[in-house]
Amino acid sequence: MFDAGKAFNQPELPWMMLGAVGFMTLLALWWQFSQKRSASGMLEPGA
Repeated sequence: MFDAGKAFNQPELPWMMLGAVGFMTLLALWWQFSQKRSASGMLEPGA
């Protein structure tokens, strides 16, 4: 990624990709642990 950024004269490319992946991870974790989702799990009795 660093070499591609240098080749395209975009030195911030690796940091933009890192930020995008981090932001997507943050959204995925927020969605996963959101209180709006069902609280029942697969391992609970009667689920």
